[in-house]
Amino acid sequence: MENKEELLKKIKALAESGVGGEKENAQKLLQELMEKYNIQEEDIEEDVIKEFDITVPRFYNAGYLANQVLYSIVGKDVEDGKKGFYSYRWNGRKKYFIKCTSAEFLEFEAKFKFYMHHFKIEIERFYSAFIQANKIFPPPDKCREEKQRFFLTDEELKMLDLAEKLEKHEYRLQIEDVR
Repeated sequence: MENKEELLKKIKALAESGVGGEKENAQKLLQELMEKYNIQEEDIEEDVIKEFDITVPRFYNAGYLANQVLYSIVGKDVEDGKKGFYSYRWNGRKKYFIKCTSAEFLEFEAKFKFYMHHFKIEIERFYSAFIQANKIFPPPDKCREEKQRFFLTDEELKMLDLAEKLEKHEYRLQIEDVR
């Protein structure tokens, strides 16, 4: 399924036309999701575009990441000006909001949280790699503690290189258990 909007529509269709327990479970899941995320039935049926205030962490390029995540969901629809990622200044602080459907907003929230978590980890990893590559640490005789070690051994560097080649982060759509 492409996004949560389609997923919610399919759950709604199952809740309306399913058989027996399948129908009851779909109705219950749909109701729980709609209550949890404050979505009305007409939001699922129609493509109503709303404004949603969002919190973007004060972290290196987090706003650009949020914009890219939204673009990955709504695609070319941002070009018509109806949907998109916006910011403004209020009392010296930057505020953010997005315009999209409720279902797209649910998908945005899940993906942005996921990618922001991994983005922070990757930035920290890059910082450590940069320090190691440029050997930006004091000579052993100037360390605070005798045992303190700032550099990695060749074996540790090989292990990190292999780990970098194996690791991949991929977002997969999923249905949360909202009970």
